[in-house]
Amino acid sequence: MKRLRNWARRLPAPIPLACYALALVFWLGSALAVLGWEAAGRAGGRLTRTTLDPSALEQADIAPAGNGDWVTTGGDPQLIWRNPDGRLVRSLLMEVTFSQTPREVCLYYTTRADEPFSSGKRVFGEKQDDGSYRFRLPAGAIAALRLDPCSPAAEQGAITLTDLTLTLNVDTPWYAAFNPGWSGLFGYLVWPGLAAAAIRWLWDGVRFVRRRKQ
Repeated sequence: MKRLRNWARRLPAPIPLACYALALVFWLGSALAVLGWEAAGRAGGRLTRTTLDPSALEQADIAPAGNGDWVTTGGDPQLIWRNPDGRLVRSLLMEVTFSQTPREVCLYYTTRADEPFSSGKRVFGEKQDDGSYRFRLPAGAIAALRLDPCSPAAEQGAITLTDLTLTLNVDTPWYAAFNPGWSGLFGYLVWPGLAAAAIRWLWDGVRFVRRRKQ
């Protein structure tokens, strides 16, 4: 133990290094836990690929236009899906062709049946090479999804969506579990530094009090 303390004292910044090391362990451990959780869900039949029928979903500011097309009827089109049997949901793939460039494509989610949708639980679609949008949801219970496929500007008028197809739990590479996203990456970079500063401040305070008592 004495050797370990002497080695730690020789480090240029032992407290920040320790905090970032703990963050690294937490990141790797949580990613491995998610992979295990997904494997258990697939083995138990709760994490399966499912195609959703847009016409069976709750609709707002969007309506079928015939021939499989959909058209926006307002400024905030929404398609809402309620989880009927507590199945696991990790991703949503939206395949569609827009008549005009959409302003925003995002997916809201809730973790409780009585919870309203909010911007605090929202993910944005990653546009794929084929023009589809893939949304990756955080691990955990999903009670409902609200897809906002596009947000037409007032000057744009209605947007037509052709060949709209929605698929839950599409295959994703295993290494996607290790991607924390931009917000997660920001947290891993900032919070350990703040924790190290707080620990250092407390430690200096304790040393100051001890010197005053002596």
